[in-house]
Amino acid sequence: MTSAIIQKATAADAPAVWAIRNAAIRRACRGFYDEALLDRWTAGEPEAPFASFVADLFYVARADGRIVATGAVDLATGRVDGIFVHPDWMGQ
Repeated sequence: MTSAIIQKATAADAPAVWAIRNAAIRRACRGFYDEALLDRWTAGEPEAPFASFVADLFYVARADGRIVATGAVDLATGRVDGIFVHPDWMGQ
Protein backbone atom coordinates (compact mmCIF):
# COMPACT_ATOMS: atom_id res chain seq x y z
CA MET A 1 0.00 0.00 0.00
CA THR A 2 1.21 3.50 -0.79
CA SER A 3 2.23 5.66 2.14
CA ALA A 4 0.41 8.91 2.83
CA ILE A 5 1.87 12.39 3.31
CA ILE A 6 0.32 14.75 5.88
CA GLN A 7 -0.15 18.34 4.65
CA LYS A 8 -1.95 21.47 5.80
CA ALA A 9 -5.35 21.63 4.14
CA THR A 10 -6.46 24.53 1.97
CA ALA A 11 -9.91 25.91 1.22
CA ALA A 12 -9.74 24.07 -2.11
CA ASP A 13 -9.62 20.78 -0.16
CA ALA A 14 -13.03 21.42 1.45
CA PRO A 15 -15.08 19.37 -1.07
CA ALA A 16 -12.80 16.35 -0.63
CA VAL A 17 -12.84 16.74 3.16
CA TRP A 18 -16.66 16.82 3.07
CA ALA A 19 -16.85 13.78 0.78
CA ILE A 20 -14.46 11.73 2.94
CA ARG A 21 -16.39 12.72 6.07
CA ASN A 22 -19.63 11.48 4.54
CA ALA A 23 -18.13 8.28 3.15
CA ALA A 24 -16.48 7.47 6.49
CA ILE A 25 -19.70 8.08 8.42
CA ARG A 26 -21.67 5.93 5.99
CA ARG A 27 -19.17 3.05 6.22
CA ALA A 28 -18.02 3.08 9.84
CA CYS A 29 -21.27 4.10 11.52
CA ARG A 30 -23.64 1.78 9.64
CA GLY A 31 -25.10 -0.74 12.03
CA PHE A 32 -24.41 1.46 15.04
CA TYR A 33 -26.80 4.29 14.18
CA ASP A 34 -30.21 4.44 12.55
CA GLU A 35 -30.13 5.03 8.76
CA ALA A 36 -32.31 8.14 9.18
CA LEU A 37 -29.69 9.65 11.48
CA LEU A 38 -26.88 8.79 9.04
CA ASP A 39 -28.93 10.43 6.28
CA ARG A 40 -29.28 13.57 8.38
CA TRP A 41 -25.56 13.66 9.24
CA THR A 42 -24.51 13.33 5.60
CA ALA A 43 -27.23 15.34 3.85
CA GLY A 44 -26.64 18.41 1.73
CA GLU A 45 -23.52 20.25 0.79
CA PRO A 46 -21.08 22.15 2.99
CA GLU A 47 -21.93 25.78 3.61
CA ALA A 48 -19.52 28.52 2.54
CA PRO A 49 -17.83 28.91 5.97
CA PHE A 50 -16.78 25.25 5.83
CA ALA A 51 -13.96 26.04 3.38
CA SER A 52 -12.51 28.60 5.82
CA PHE A 53 -12.85 26.11 8.68
CA VAL A 54 -10.94 23.53 6.62
CA ALA A 55 -8.22 26.03 5.69
CA ASP A 56 -7.84 27.19 9.30
CA LEU A 57 -7.84 23.91 11.21
CA PHE A 58 -7.58 20.88 8.95
CA TYR A 59 -4.74 18.68 7.81
CA VAL A 60 -5.08 16.07 5.09
CA ALA A 61 -3.30 12.84 4.29
CA ARG A 62 -2.57 12.48 0.58
CA ALA A 63 -1.64 9.30 -1.25
CA ASP A 64 -1.37 8.81 -4.98
CA GLY A 65 -2.46 12.41 -5.53
CA ARG A 66 -5.73 12.18 -3.62
CA ILE A 67 -6.86 12.95 -0.09
CA VAL A 68 -7.38 9.75 1.90
CA ALA A 69 -7.85 11.11 5.43
CA THR A 70 -8.63 14.37 7.21
CA GLY A 71 -8.44 15.83 10.67
CA ALA A 72 -8.81 19.15 12.43
CA VAL A 73 -6.17 20.29 14.89
CA ASP A 74 -6.69 23.45 16.92
CA LEU A 75 -3.16 24.35 17.96
CA ALA A 76 -4.43 27.05 20.33
CA THR A 77 -6.46 24.59 22.41
CA GLY A 78 -4.75 21.31 21.56
CA ARG A 79 -8.08 19.86 20.46
CA VAL A 80 -8.06 17.19 17.75
CA ASP A 81 -11.39 16.70 16.00
CA GLY A 82 -13.01 15.65 12.76
CA ILE A 83 -10.80 12.62 12.07
CA PHE A 84 -12.18 10.83 9.02
CA VAL A 85 -10.56 8.21 6.79
CA HIS A 86 -11.70 7.25 3.32
CA PRO A 87 -13.27 3.77 3.50
CA ASP A 88 -10.61 2.36 1.13
CA TRP A 89 -7.95 3.43 3.65
CA MET A 90 -9.63 2.41 6.91
CA GLY A 91 -7.33 0.16 8.91
CA GLN A 92 -4.19 1.36 7.12
